[in-house]
Amino acid sequence: MNVKILTKQQVEFIYKTSMMFDFPDDERKPLSMILEAMDKGVYECLGLMEEEEILGYAFFYKMDKDYLFDFLAMTRDNRNKGYGSKFLEYCAEYYKDANSIIGEVEDPDFAKSDEERQLRERRMGFYFRNGYRETGAKTSLFGVDFIVIELLIDRPHSKEEVEALYMAHYKSMLPPDKFATKVRIK
Repeated sequence: MNVKILTKQQVEFIYKTSMMFDFPDDERKPLSMILEAMDKGVYECLGLMEEEEILGYAFFYKMDKDYLFDFLAMTRDNRNKGYGSKFLEYCAEYYKDANSIIGEVEDPDFAKSDEERQLRERRMGFYFRNGYRETGAKTSLFGVDFIVIELLIDRPHSKEEVEALYMAHYKSMLPPDKFATKVRIK
């Protein structure tokens, strides 16, 4: 297994065959937005590969050496095999020179059912077991409540630093009207 940067064609394939099922509509960016960001050089899509087969994918928005972890999933046939943990390990190595890698997980406190809460807590546990930590920052993005997490690379960033990085990523990513109305720190 190895990690490689995905082409636009591979990203489009993944979007249509996996992402449409892996992420709810209110969390998934439009494909056009992803491809446009790739064209601008501010979005990297990594694939966990075994020869030419894509086992999983991880998408990152980047500003210089700061990264926002946007999506991670294994393809349906490759789940529950330990590939997710291995992929996070590979991603950490791939971005070893980064200043920061932050991401978001759905806040369990806003789950609509016990089952959804357990799923959200399980996802958080997965990231925490794989080197991420809770930062204390909480956000609302397009009406979805998140907890901001960070991969410990060098040193933990303060809550204020993480909030500033988070807002800077989305401010550079979204049109001003969407940023002003759809992104907030809680």
